Amino acid sequence: MGRVKNNLLDNKELMNRMEHNSKENVKVMYDNYYFDQEINKLLNSNMNLYKRIVDNEKLRKRLKTDLFDLLYFEYNKMKKKGNRQF
Repeated sequence: MGRVKNNLLDNKELMNRMEHNSKENVKVMYDNYYFDQEINKLLNSNMNLYKRIVDNEKLRKRLKTDLFDLLYFEYNKMKKKGNRQF
């Protein structure tokens, strides 16, 4: 899942949204677009993981929430260091 996290952190559009919008507004976009986009990329690279996430709604929700929290943690860490590449 590190690759998914890194892909999301490298997404300039998402990082821009995080910088200029409330966490709640970003969460809506993340839930409805960015998370699904990254999970769908797993279809080609890791079919077993993709299938587990898609078939298990509890796992999907937990992963979505935990990954979002991790994104904000990493975003704030980069912001404090002045590493604002977005």
